Amino acid sequence: DSDNHSLRFVDLRGSVPLVVNLAGSPGTPGFAANTPSTEGVPASEARFNTPTGLAADRNGNVFIADSKNNAIRMLTRINDSSRVLTVATDFLEPTAVAVGDQSGSELDIFVADTRNHAIKLFRFDLATRLMTTNRLSENQIRTSIIAGSGSRVSGTNDSLFAEEALFNLPSGL
Repeated sequence: DSDNHSLRFVDLRGSVPLVVNLAGSPGTPGFAANTPSTEGVPASEARFNTPTGLAADRNGNVFIADSKNNAIRMLTRINDSSRVLTVATDFLEPTAVAVGDQSGSELDIFVADTRNHAIKLFRFDLATRLMTTNRLSENQIRTSIIAGSGSRVSGTNDSLFAEEALFNLPSGL
């Protein structure tokens, strides 16, 4: 629920549909859980600012493009408690997130980094709950640009090389 700054769930299983708040405080923008942490904060204490994209992995973790906080967050269960962790912050108004391949406990996460006019990739380790090196990061723990300039330069250039292509506010994956 982007403009209410929260994650909500519509439960259609009963005779009457229910709307349940999963994380955040409706109508209250903010950035609780603002630094990468392996424990995060309880989902009820988490704050978002215009969450726009969601993707779930096969383990039930939900990754969130927290657009105005320039971050990717994760809603997960830790010790039977719903928690929100900030997993990556190298973005400028990300609007979409997608889960890619999983190898063991490591997962590829793709992000439409909208105001940087790029598509980025990072690898996340579900066991340690930390970013790790990915196939493009040259053994550095960071996000990697897989397409687009990443330099806040927009355009329409097509190219045989993804890093030479230009996007104008990519918003989906």
